[in-house]
Amino acid sequence: MPNGPFAYAEGYRARVPADVAGPALLELAGDRGLEGLPASEVVASARPEQSPLHDVFEWDDATAAEEYRLEQARGLVRSVCVVVTGDDGVETRHHLFVNLRDGEGYRRVIEVRRDAPSYERLVDLALADLKSAREWLSEVKGLDAVTRQIASIERVIHRRLSKITR
Repeated sequence: MPNGPFAYAEGYRARVPADVAGPALLELAGDRGLEGLPASEVVASARPEQSPLHDVFEWDDATAAEEYRLEQARGLVRSVCVVVTGDDGVETRHHLFVNLRDGEGYRRVIEVRRDAPSYERLVDLALADLKSAREWLSEVKGLDAVTRQIASIERVIHRRLSKITR
């Protein structure tokens, strides 16, 4: 069993340090092997106020309900795409909105593409997501060549961007 140190994934924020949450989740998971740890069990174990995970959750039902509706709205805005059919008849989906993770909500992608600083931020976020995917894939045995290809793609993107921004 890993004993830390622990950290949260990029962008995740919680009111409990990762060095508290990690061991608590590992203890809860126990020796399940490939049997999953249901989210409902995590919530149930966090319900008592003395639980190390208690402060991760919002326990006021009215506030939690509103936060859930906000999360549903975020999912909706993130998920709606316009379908474009190319000359070759192939359909591609393009997101209508993007969140630049700056606290300003969702912006129309077409507007972000027109504004250089916003577009640069979008590319930085995309590269961070690509890096995250590469790191996840590095955990899978037999995908070393894939992770090297992703790293190569990251370098190409950085080189092209440095030429554009000069």
